[in-house]
Amino acid sequence: MEVGQKYSFEINGDHPNPYFIVCKIDKDHGKEIISISIAGLKFINPHSETGFGHAISHAPVELKALSNSPIKLVGENEQLPDYEEGYSTWREAFESGQGGYFTISPDKIVEYIVSSILQ
Repeated sequence: MEVGQKYSFEINGDHPNPYFIVCKIDKDHGKEIISISIAGLKFINPHSETGFGHAISHAPVELKALSNSPIKLVGENEQLPDYEEGYSTWREAFESGQGGYFTISPDKIVEYIVSSILQ
């Protein structure tokens, strides 16, 4: 897995073209943590002006979770989306012992984040 790679994945729901782009790779505590940006989505987001969300700008995921997921490489050297703010917030929390990372597949990450938004 390399920065700039684009992967598609399957997910339940009416998401038009779900994919993620690898934005950064960190090696911490013996783990490779991949920062991904997920797009090609459509979900209800009451915090959005339109009422819908289409992307998740940053999600940190253990490499093993992605390696064990049914994903398909569909692009390389993609332009990186705007993930830096989310990454910086996560990194600060992670370094202070307050932030974690996902150990589940991209579809489950989307389901988790969307359900959190709706609570």
